[in-house]
Amino acid sequence: MRPCRGFRFCSPWHEAADIAWIVGGVCLILGALLNAAVVLPADRLRSLAFGVLAVSGVGLVSTGFNPYNLRPAVHLLSAGTCFFCGAVGVLLLGGMLRQAHRPYWGTTGILCGVTSIASATLTALRPDPYVQGLFERIAAWPSVVWVICFGAYIAFSTRRAYRGGR
Repeated sequence: MRPCRGFRFCSPWHEAADIAWIVGGVCLILGALLNAAVVLPADRLRSLAFGVLAVSGVGLVSTGFNPYNLRPAVHLLSAGTCFFCGAVGVLLLGGMLRQAHRPYWGTTGILCGVTSIASATLTALRPDPYVQGLFERIAAWPSVVWVICFGAYIAFSTRRAYRGGR
């Protein structure tokens, strides 16, 4: 076990969180790479959207390998990369899905992306320990939940299409 070195906001479960961030980041990278070929027509915007989602995954992995109590500067840079790139990826996909006549996924993607970007910006501009944790959660969770739900939608849609094609 690594000591928290006197940080008052270091969770007793921080090692489990580090592992979860690493696993989650790897899943995000794999999901972005695998779905880039399945979702939407091929173009630069789609490549950019899935590319920034993959970079977000790399940031998440780096966040897990660089805990705040050991390497705060690298942790903050990694977390910021994860927050902003994830939100931009969701925002881009949301805009593309609206144009592809999937209004529900498009609108929710745009809303989640904008919410995450606004909250990540507030986290970066106002590093107040009393509200920073709240803004960090609002920066991370809307995009994370959207990516998970959209990934499930893609998986079930692909499965349904495959079964219908037999």
